[in-house]
This record gives sequence, C-alpha cells and structure tokens, in this order.
Amino acid sequence: SARATTRPIRSRGGEALDLLQAMHTGHRGTLGTIHANGTADALRRLETLVMLAESGLPVTAVREQIFTALDAVVHVERGPSMGKRQVAEVAMLDPNDSVNYRVVVASGRPVTDR
Repeated sequence: SARATTRPIRSRGGEALDLLQAMHTGHRGTLGTIHANGTADALRRLETLVMLAESGLPVTAVREQIFTALDAVVHVERGPSMGKRQVAEVAMLDPNDSVNYRVVVASGRPVTDR
C-alpha cells in the first residue's frame, strides 16, 4: 500500500541524508520540504545539506541518490494578493543526465545546467 511521509529539511545535514535514505526504502509517496529560491536552488541546497552530514559519500554518489529518489520538484511562493501560497514552478530531473541532474521545467524549457 502507498503511504505518504512528509519531512522538513532544515539546516542540519543529517535531516537531508535521512530523507534521501527514506526515499530509497521502496515506499512510494515520500515528500520533503526545503527552503530555496526555485527548483534548481532546491536541488543544490539538498545536495549541500546531504554533504554536510559528513557521510563520506562522494558528490557523484549524492547526485545519483538525489536523481533516483526524486521525480519532481515543486517551487511554491507567496502570491502578491494576501500572501497566499501558489505554485511558481514545477520541474523534473532530466533522465538523460543522472550525474548533473539537469532541471527541466514541466513544459520542457531548460531552467539550468549544473
């Protein structure tokens, strides 16, 4: 059965590594939140936080784990009217680039190359 797990990722690297490990347990429906200025920044921040956990994993292994764990990244921001949150950007990881995890907006327009 499917289950949803939600975990906030804060400033400590251990939380990011724990979330990444939880996403690799075979359970579908894991959701994490992270503060960032966009989808590409969220991926870079997640990578940085995992590296701060001092697990000894090389950056290429961290990127590979992120690539295989994530399907989509959604950036939500406060809208101009009454501060309500709204989806600003939805991005997917490019399946042809697992090492650099190029971010592609759902429409297919490249956002950034890492």
